Amino acid sequence: MKVLLFALLCCASLGAQSLTFLVDNTGGDAPSSELPALTSPYQFPDTPVGSSSSIVIRVVNSSEAPVTIGAIYVGASAGTATPNQNFTITGLAHGAILAPQGSCKSATSDTGCWTPFVLNFTPSGLSPPPGYLRALAVNPDGSSKTIPVATLQGTGTPAQLTLTCSGPPAQCNGTTLQPNSLTPFNFGILASGSVSSVTFTLTNQSSIAVNTPSVSLQTQGYLTSAFSIDTSALPGTIGPALSASFTLTFAPVQPSAFLQAALLVGSSTYQVQGTPTGGLQISYVDSTGIRYTPASNSIAFGQVNGAATLAFTVTNPIAATSAALVSVSVSGDGFLLSGAPATAATLQAGQSMPTFQLTFSGSQPGSNSGTLTIGTQVFALTATVPQPIGAPGSPLSGITLMCGASTCAGPFASNQQVNVSVQLPSLASVESIFTLTMAFAPSVAGVSDDPAIEFIAPLTARTFQMTMSAGSQSATYNGNSQLTFQTGTTAGTITFTVTYLGQPAATLATIVIQPAEVQLVSTLAQRQDQNLVITVNGYDNTYSIGQLSFTFYDTSGRVITSSPIQASVVATDFHAYFFGSNDLGGAFGLQATFPMLTGDVTQVGSVAVTLTNSVGTVSATQPFQ
Repeated sequence: MKVLLFALLCCASLGAQSLTFLVDNTGGDAPSSELPALTSPYQFPDTPVGSSSSIVIRVVNSSEAPVTIGAIYVGASAGTATPNQNFTITGLAHGAILAPQGSCKSATSDTGCWTPFVLNFTPSGLSPPPGYLRALAVNPDGSSKTIPVATLQGTGTPAQLTLTCSGPPAQCNGTTLQPNSLTPFNFGILASGSVSSVTFTLTNQSSIAVNTPSVSLQTQGYLTSAFSIDTSALPGTIGPALSASFTLTFAPVQPSAFLQAALLVGSSTYQVQGTPTGGLQISYVDSTGIRYTPASNSIAFGQVNGAATLAFTVTNPIAATSAALVSVSVSGDGFLLSGAPATAATLQAGQSMPTFQLTFSGSQPGSNSGTLTIGTQVFALTATVPQPIGAPGSPLSGITLMCGASTCAGPFASNQQVNVSVQLPSLASVESIFTLTMAFAPSVAGVSDDPAIEFIAPLTARTFQMTMSAGSQSATYNGNSQLTFQTGTTAGTITFTVTYLGQPAATLATIVIQPAEVQLVSTLAQRQDQNLVITVNGYDNTYSIGQLSFTFYDTSGRVITSSPIQASVVATDFHAYFFGSNDLGGAFGLQATFPMLTGDVTQVGSVAVTLTNSVGTVSATQPFQ
């Protein structure tokens, strides 16, 4: 329990002091002259047992000289400073000296004349005893005088919620725990490195559902991080005559006189403490270099592919009162010690054992368990070898790349955009994050890749992480389940693979882009002065164009005598283009210009362009513009 007597400094004559206690529920905005005085006796509103009612008190110096307050407290009787646990004070400023009232100018500038605090009523029963609010004034010579302020009264009503506990401490005997008790909830004496957990239960005593109060652990202001809380099982509301539970754990790491924290349940506060005794200090480092101290009597390797090693350090604390005889052993399939002493080692106070390693390696999928014994402490070991991707029991069992409502079988053509999704045959039981990779192997000799073959939506990449959420059947990237990739302009094979938890990659789908005839995307025939200009855009996914010819027709559709015209050195030119510094795959663009030295250029009506590659011949006719 925090001490409620606050020592304040400085000096004033007791004879000249006059303190006024006002009830301030305005948030500090009103001038003191507008606030009502605290009456005696003061009756708090009826308050459920275990809950709190509060008022803000403004202490005003109504004299013409500075006033010093030694303490403000609520006694259990009129003549004692023993605290009354039903009435508490919070928020009282430390070291405040109240200036004389005469120096106060306005409501916003009179803070030097008064100090606020909160007066709380938290009944422990239906008829709690009264409290006696007192102020202690201090003279410059050190003498003091107790000033009676008010008698505080309140009535407790049946609690809506009661708090009980179950666990090792003697206080968990079925009785209801009282907030703001002078006796902290005590975990007792526990060896360093050990763990003690207590289950606390909130029970709704009323006939209607009530909102579950906020439950948290306050460690700020306490020299400890040995306490932790788990509220994950608490619902949003508790029905009539129903209960809800949470767990508070005490896991000290090293010896200390005692360790404290505060359990906050709604507006109620429960002080908790425990005393750790001397014991071995044990820590370990994983492959990332992060040091851990076991927070419970268990050590989890997690998912292991191949092998994982932890390096342990064991120290007998400096505060130890005697030497420790420490032996180390391990049991369980797949768990192996190295560097540990073969016989028990004697560790003097402050002495450490040489670092030793604990390795787990396993090849059979499933859960593995064992025990690690260090001195008198026994740790449960767990490690999991995941199921291969796609195997029964794996979170990604049956994962498939879907093209619409069908699997992506193929074959596919070049220059396509394909919408796909990554699916499971049924709803996922757990969340899984995996890596999807797209790879391309050209079937064209001398070609290593086609950069146009990649995902283009919702991102531009060949490798990225996706999430299969629990309860979902489709994986997503940034919330998008539909992916789009393009097939480029090179014949070959596209392979989609999945990697998960460091396991070997599993193939999702294989798509073949078949070799094809030259594909003409666009042709344009133009008359420019006395020139005929033909522009062709297309792609050859075999990179093997060997022949190119142009056949011209007059406006009546008759072949002009000089046609067809066979372009020279076509194979050489295209080969240099495709296999040079080309990052466009099999795509190409060409422009051919034919000067007309004689004749009327307007009488040329159209041209047929013919291209031949290793697969076949394609032709397109285009009128002149």
